[in-house]
Amino acid sequence: MRTPKTLDEEAAAFWKRHYQGCVDNGSLTDDTIDAFILCCRLHSLIANCNPNEDSKAAMKFASLLKYATTLMKPFGLIGSKAPAGKPKASIADILKTRLPSA
Repeated sequence: MRTPKTLDEEAAAFWKRHYQGCVDNGSLTDDTIDAFILCCRLHSLIANCNPNEDSKAAMKFASLLKYATTLMKPFGLIGSKAPAGKPKASIADILKTRLPSA
């Protein structure tokens, strides 16, 4: 399948990088093509969003990332496990190291 003409440059580049891999791993089918196109568009929005611009942009960026992570996982585009050798820290552990003791 060719890159849809409705994708902007950044989204089209994402398509070109990931399309064949998703076909090969079986996640990209006629039933999932619309979700994959949405992944491409989300990637473009994230790439063009500056979270340091202001608080509204930061919230938009965080929302886009959360949605993209959820949508990209079934395609194998987002890892679902922590890298080997690095134990997953709990929220409590992270807060203990980041917050001053009372």
